[in-house]
Amino acid sequence: MQSIIYITMLKESDGLVGHGSILLTATVITGIANYFFHFYMIRALGPEDYGILFSLLAILMVVGVPAGSIQTVITKYISSFKAKGQNGKIAFLFFHSIKKLLFFGSLGLGIFVLLSGQLSAFLKIPSQTPVVIIGFVLLVFFLCPAAFGTLQGLQRFTFLGLSIILGAILRVAFGIFLIHLGFKVNGALAASFFAGVIVFLVAFLPLFLLFKREQIDNNVETGKIYKFFIPTLLALASFNLLTYIDVPLVKHFFSPLKAGYYSTAAIVGKAFLFPPMALAGAMFPKVSGYSDKSRFLLNKTLLFSLLLLIFGILICLFFPKFILIVLMKEKDLTPLTFSTIIPLLRLFGVAMSPFALTSILIYYNLARHETKFLYFLIGGACLQIILLSIFHTSLLQVVFILGFSGFIIFAFLLFLTYKAKAFDIR
Repeated sequence: MQSIIYITMLKESDGLVGHGSILLTATVITGIANYFFHFYMIRALGPEDYGILFSLLAILMVVGVPAGSIQTVITKYISSFKAKGQNGKIAFLFFHSIKKLLFFGSLGLGIFVLLSGQLSAFLKIPSQTPVVIIGFVLLVFFLCPAAFGTLQGLQRFTFLGLSIILGAILRVAFGIFLIHLGFKVNGALAASFFAGVIVFLVAFLPLFLLFKREQIDNNVETGKIYKFFIPTLLALASFNLLTYIDVPLVKHFFSPLKAGYYSTAAIVGKAFLFPPMALAGAMFPKVSGYSDKSRFLLNKTLLFSLLLLIFGILICLFFPKFILIVLMKEKDLTPLTFSTIIPLLRLFGVAMSPFALTSILIYYNLARHETKFLYFLIGGACLQIILLSIFHTSLLQVVFILGFSGFIIFAFLLFLTYKAKAFDIR
């Protein structure tokens, strides 16, 4: 019996590579599509308008944290119900989350509309329309986690990956079309809304038809689920603040041209977050549903992620000029452009790598119901915002602060994760 259990666990842990590869492949293809989107926008809009676009998308990543948190919670409990064969509870959680997310997404849209004037003034944007459009994108941003979280919890990684890829390709198509029509920043933002609506329907309809035939089991402790949502929200909110708040702050403190230069370098630096997060996404339901090999899964995920990050860092260190030439139009490649962006490109990957590894520790801790790490994460986010608000004499200084805070936070979380008694293999 013990040998059977061991073989089952070994297969499950090996599934990390297969499932992680599916999500990683989807992330790479999606990343290529997303970066083509940004490359096109950098060239079509120019540095100043692109600075507006990227700062608003960065704000979306910060304020959209509850949606990501809900997806993580849904994934956790769907994977737990799946392990126990409780399909009725899976159906209940799916439909229940759709209703809740529609309400909160609509609430977020209303807040963006009401505060569009203040936010556009803070970011030095001449029109309120882009801020309102981001509100509509946020609405879709809230709906997708119900479908994506269910697919991830069921470990339907192929369909999940295809849905994510579809969204990225549609955003590129809509973006080029709307820019061609002359909508500029508004068109680039609206592309995310139209793509999001279609992807939500594609992911939602098969699940809707599947669970509609199920006998829904209302005997689900929603209070327990909501309780898990709070630490998840705090964790992902702190993480997104750490990794995206620099962009709107730079937009506020620096000139439009410098903010555009920073956004151009940042789009490369933020790419370092996605491969480790894809592997963490594959690891999360496995640690939640099958915890006996959790430490082994964590070590494997950290190792693979570290190798990918080192590869990316080497590319940025040795080929920054090539990256910049690919990113920008020839007419925008002035001596000031090269002297400003190339040093940023060389350092951004190094600065973002500890955050990428931290994301793995966050998901691991959440899957194990460990929350002590939140004190360090929240404290680190507050410290970073304070440091960026005080020290921003140059763009390079901003990147140094990111790297410094990232390494400190990762070191604390790594120590806490491996030191904790609760993480011993059982």
